[in-house]
Amino acid sequence: TCRGVPAIAADATRLPFADAAFDGLFCSNVLEHVPSVPMMLDEVARVVRPGGWAWISWTNWWSPWGGHNITPLHLLGPDLGPRAWERLFGPPPKNVPGEGLFPTYVGQTLQLVHDMAELELVDAVPRYYPSQRWILRVPGLREVATWNCAMTLRRRSG
Repeated sequence: TCRGVPAIAADATRLPFADAAFDGLFCSNVLEHVPSVPMMLDEVARVVRPGGWAWISWTNWWSPWGGHNITPLHLLGPDLGPRAWERLFGPPPKNVPGEGLFPTYVGQTLQLVHDMAELELVDAVPRYYPSQRWILRVPGLREVATWNCAMTLRRRSG
């Protein structure tokens, strides 16, 4: 518990909460740790009330720290990078790609949100330098220069 509030461990793609249970949702660096971004976004839309908000950030795969424990070899790609790491150093201690870490991309994630009827993208910025939001409009550059992307979403009414 935290100050009398019970802690709940749950799968982000199957949350143990009722529909429209929350006015807002804060997810910091979770998205890259779920095997299905669409399923997590569907859950966000389900548990946030119409008119409510969600703030979601994640470390995108091609950013300098996208591979977490296998950085910088993740830049070899999601298949070759982990194999090279294991051959050189053994298995990573945590955040194993394909198990607890999954390639998540800025452009693909923004497109997923754009295509969702239930969620509206209010804003998206590079988390650590939000004044440089223009970077997110440049394919390729956004994947390597963003480091950590942050989105503010609103659950559409009706």
